[in-house]
Amino acid sequence: MDNVHINTQNPDCWHIQGELDFETVTQSLADFRQKQQQLGLPVQIDLSQVTRTDSAGLALLVEWLKIAQQNNKLLEFLNLPEQLLHIAQVSEATELLNVA
Repeated sequence: MDNVHINTQNPDCWHIQGELDFETVTQSLADFRQKQQQLGLPVQIDLSQVTRTDSAGLALLVEWLKIAQQNNKLLEFLNLPEQLLHIAQVSEATELLNVA
């Protein structure tokens, strides 16, 4: 299992590194909830350094959007991995994601 890291050094563009899968989403959700007060308006989430993902990763992104919306923030996802984009398309969930 590869760990996942949310790099928030730039408040306007966060970088996600590692795997977004069933094994890492619980911790990733907790990390996001803790760090979401640092969100700029809007914040971009760069997924170019995600090494692997599954449907749990898609569910995580949707949950991040929900949390941001509850806090009057706007998220945009950048550089979605092909694997994640394919899962979103098959799930008919591409419209849920704010893909820049």
